Amino acid sequence: MSLLDFKKRFNQEIDLEEVRRNFVTQVNHFIVEPLDTKIGNYYFSEGNPLFDFICLGLNLTPSSVINSFNRNNYGVSSTIPSLRNLTKDNFETTLIVIELAFEYFSTRHDYDKERWVKIIDNKIKFFLNQILSLKIYWYEGRFYPEGAEELDEKLVKDNLTWLEECPRVKEIFRNALDHYSQIKKEPIKGKDAISNSFQAVESLSRVFINTDKSFDNVFNELTEKLGLISQWKNIFNYYKEISKEFGRHSGRNKDFIPKEQDVEAFIYLSGLIMRLILFI
Repeated sequence: MSLLDFKKRFNQEIDLEEVRRNFVTQVNHFIVEPLDTKIGNYYFSEGNPLFDFICLGLNLTPSSVINSFNRNNYGVSSTIPSLRNLTKDNFETTLIVIELAFEYFSTRHDYDKERWVKIIDNKIKFFLNQILSLKIYWYEGRFYPEGAEELDEKLVKDNLTWLEECPRVKEIFRNALDHYSQIKKEPIKGKDAISNSFQAVESLSRVFINTDKSFDNVFNELTEKLGLISQWKNIFNYYKEISKEFGRHSGRNKDFIPKEQDVEAFIYLSGLIMRLILFI
């Protein structure tokens, strides 16, 4: 039982911000505070690898953070602040810190790295099961905007799993998803999301057909090799033209910045094309 459970049973209004606060509270208690314990209290001359990694990931200089925190702590100039001092319990900053911590334990040498990867992964998956959807999902150490669950599962998550054998394509597609996750704050990121999605499809098509030709020159052959009816050639052609429409115009001209729903649709269509190739 929780406060939100109680409010739901009595039909009291629950808003998204309240659910976000509940998520951050859970993360703070079960992940952030244990990370603080692992980091320790003091900052030595050689630094603290985990704390430094998280600060730098937030575009903060570790020594500046330390000095600012200890400004009024006379005689104790090397005390490390809690990670909550960095997040300020902000929802998005907390998400970034979790991603950075997961990346640290996934890529750096640490004696209990595997335990931490498992802790973060399991806890986050559990905490995302809130009374209301947080409109995000967690996959391989990163948060992404939540779309239609069925489409996310089949056209995004499954593709990322099957693309393990094509790491370059997988990285390009993940870049597309990363850009998509940022478009609410920076709408221009939608251009990058579309561009990267198209590049992923083009790269996978080249592998599938065993050619170095551009997508413009292979989509007819791709249609035939996939066993699709000829009308798909038109769909692939329009798909290519949408990418060019937003990709060929640089800068921030609002006429060439795609809407969020256009970006989402393009990513799903990209996922569909890759799924056709991967599951043939």
